[in-house]
Amino acid sequence: MTAMMMMKKKKKKMMMMMVIMMMMIMTMITNIQ
Repeated sequence: MTAMMMMKKKKKKMMMMMVIMMMMIMTMITNIQ
């Protein structure tokens, strides 16, 4: 995944990227339901 690559490149904002990914996953799950 591109997000994983970005996370590895930008270690400073790893937490931010993880939070964004979690939010995106939650939105996807909500849309499916």
